[in-house]
Parts: sequence; structure tokens; C-alpha cells
Amino acid sequence: MKDLRIPTRPPTARSDDFEWIMSETPNNRHPDCRKWKKYKSKLKEYDFGIVYWGTIGQIREVDPTASSTVLYIKDLTEDKSVRAVMESIDWHSLPCDFVGAPHLHPRQIVEAYEEHK
Repeated sequence: MKDLRIPTRPPTARSDDFEWIMSETPNNRHPDCRKWKKYKSKLKEYDFGIVYWGTIGQIREVDPTASSTVLYIKDLTEDKSVRAVMESIDWHSLPCDFVGAPHLHPRQIVEAYEEHK
């Protein structure tokens, strides 16, 4: 019988123009949780967020108390153009998974950015 398991983890979606971090789930938001403290301090470096589940493509300001469906983005370009490109993309035209609501994978967000920049 053929082994159908994936032997190695696929590479993480990356762009030279920005870094991204997924928002933290409410389960990890206890004030004494080390992971939450590290996340909150790291989040201060990020410029904006983009919703990846539900109202996909909606741009949000950085907020550690926001819902757990935001992909936060740190713009690494000199002219800080990543946000403008993200705002110009028609997210609803992309093929996306539906599990109760539209859902984009970070890989799809990176690929859409690379196509539109």
C-alpha cells in the first residue's frame, strides 16, 4: 500500500516585502501566559492587519484584543507600499475555502500580493 503521508512540512509562505504573524487565539490571552506576553510585545512592530476568515480582505489596525482571524503585517519596503497594494486587491475574486465563512490561507495572501505589486 502506498504511503500517502507528507514526509516534510511545506514551506511557509514568504514575501521579501513584508513579514506576517497570525493573531493569537483567545485561549492564549491570559495575562500570565508567557506566549501572550511575547505576542503582545512583538505585535507592536507590525503596521496593520488583514482579515483572513469571514470578511476577508478587510484592513484593520493593530489590536492585540481583536478577533483571532487577522493576519498582521509588518511592511519591510522603504516606501511602505504594502498596505496600498493589499487595499487594491479584490479578495472576493480569489478562490477560497468555505468552512462556515470565506477563508484565505496565508499562502494565498502572499501570492495575491506578489501578483498585484
